[in-house]
Amino acid sequence: MKSLTVNDILKFEKSHKLKERSIYGINYWYCRRTRTLNDIISIACGQQGMCDKEKVKKIKFFMDRNYIGKEYNNVDVLMITDARRIKQEEKYESIYTDEIEALIKDKLKCLTLEEPSWTSYINMYESHHYNCTTENIKYVDIYELQAKIKIQIFKRLNIIKLKHISDEIEHLIDEINEYFDIDVSSIKQDFIEHIIYFIVMKKKYSKLINRLNPKCIIFYYRDFPFKTLIQMIAKEKNIPTIEMQHGTYTEDEPIEKKGDSNEEWKNKPDYLFSFGKLQTTTSSLIYKENQIKFIGNLFLERKRNENIKLPQWVTETNRYILIISQSSMGEYISKFASELAESLRNTNYKIIYKFHPNEAGREYECLNKENIIQVKDSSEEIYKYQKICYIQVGISSTAIFEGLSFFLPTILLENPEGAYGIEKILKQFKKGIYYASDIEEVLKIIEKKIEKPTVEDVDGLWEKNSSANFFRELKRIIEY
Repeated sequence: MKSLTVNDILKFEKSHKLKERSIYGINYWYCRRTRTLNDIISIACGQQGMCDKEKVKKIKFFMDRNYIGKEYNNVDVLMITDARRIKQEEKYESIYTDEIEALIKDKLKCLTLEEPSWTSYINMYESHHYNCTTENIKYVDIYELQAKIKIQIFKRLNIIKLKHISDEIEHLIDEINEYFDIDVSSIKQDFIEHIIYFIVMKKKYSKLINRLNPKCIIFYYRDFPFKTLIQMIAKEKNIPTIEMQHGTYTEDEPIEKKGDSNEEWKNKPDYLFSFGKLQTTTSSLIYKENQIKFIGNLFLERKRNENIKLPQWVTETNRYILIISQSSMGEYISKFASELAESLRNTNYKIIYKFHPNEAGREYECLNKENIIQVKDSSEEIYKYQKICYIQVGISSTAIFEGLSFFLPTILLENPEGAYGIEKILKQFKKGIYYASDIEEVLKIIEKKIEKPTVEDVDGLWEKNSSANFFRELKRIIEY
């Protein structure tokens, strides 16, 4: 097992001039950069890596959601998102795009485009068809189904081009394998199909963007093929683009947001709308400081001021410990949770194990214990569990900071893979943060008097007045 630093990976990317490489008019490194960087890390460091989505058993269309009519021509704001929602009463809400739509829909003409989960690497298939809160939303399922057909046709009718692409990717894989002393040969076919996707879909999506003619485009979550292609098209058309921060940016994560900010990046939005200064470490960040706008978290700010409906099974006699999983460390964290549960048998402690949304479909048999409550449903809101828990335990997740926002004491686990960026942020807290490397240390912590985080520390995590901040910065960008 190796230890790779951000600089190790960026040095390889830069020295091999990957961003400049092109085939058939496509700078192909961008086509699969996010996934490939994470593949390198997971294979070299022995991590689980990104979750593979389950095979799609059926494709279901809502025709009214897939027809993008002329009434959406010339929108002010176009939002690009994926099917990742949590249940709020009778509807399911995107914790980012729906807050934006509610804020701007009476002032600006807006539209959300959502990709189906089978185009990405996340298990969100069913949530794509939930009764969602978003009013002005259209799906690109038909476009993406056409892409799958076009890719197969391209393979059959362009044998010579396919051979050139295959040779190019084989050469890239050889370079990766030699440089990092690993074997990433398994990514070949996926990489080839990503390149073909860009070749066959660029013209079609360019026409759509021309018709919608947005004044700016807002992107939410990771830059997988559909979003990356739209971003590159926007860059060519000089349309301002904004990334909504999804997770905490530390010194070492997420790797796909790292790079030389002075260089040109075809897949980089023009602006980053950030949670706050503490959660946006600028070290090696792809953005320049003047491109980062400290906005806050619109959804979290609203939820902190609402009465959150708690689970019906909560009892006052039990003490609940929330353990926050992470897709790349699920095996380690689940084993830790199982051993902790065993140590807490015949006590009034119960463990709530919250799966990461990207862990959908995973099973950890070690968690099948009477005193462990498993929360697998990605549409379940984590805040209602953070509100009832005595303490939370985690390694590397933005959910840790969200729990702290509800003044939930936190134990940060030391682990073989490290989470030093998160630890560096939490070291600034005066109270409410504890550190443990094994079960015995966790038991000692929960047995003593636990202190809650201070208001001063919690307020430092998120920029305040997020709605006003967002609208102010958006207006400046649109009117620029």
